[in-house]
Amino acid sequence: MNWRSSWLIIAAATVASIFAAATYAWYQMRSGELYQKGKYALLQQLEFDHRQSPSSDSPIAMRNVNGSGVDVLGLPTGDKTFPHVWVITSAVGQDGKIFMIPENAQGNVSCVFVGTVTSAVRVAPEVFGWLKQICKKSFDRPA
Repeated sequence: MNWRSSWLIIAAATVASIFAAATYAWYQMRSGELYQKGKYALLQQLEFDHRQSPSSDSPIAMRNVNGSGVDVLGLPTGDKTFPHVWVITSAVGQDGKIFMIPENAQGNVSCVFVGTVTSAVRVAPEVFGWLKQICKKSFDRPA
């Protein structure tokens, strides 16, 4: 093996390593831990911004929050400390987990609202299924 072929092997290995590192970084930003951190940071900001807001009985629907391309629902909880559970409706984690803060909190939502939610925000199928599971028909009484 001469010095030229050794140099080519080293150059090819370097290019392959750089490509692999760039691919991994891109993947992490699009669907991995970094992607999820951005989603939770957005929810944390919404929770903080609305923590002192008086809770209403109606969900808060937000499209394209802060230009992020993410749609969110704030479901009333009846809890004074955390008056809303904030849920990203337009995306779920790679494992199908629903992004929400506080985690596993119980929001109050009527089944009628769930039936019309797609006119307010984009809703991933997993989120729609979850909303159907937690909705309460008792909230559907006419005012």
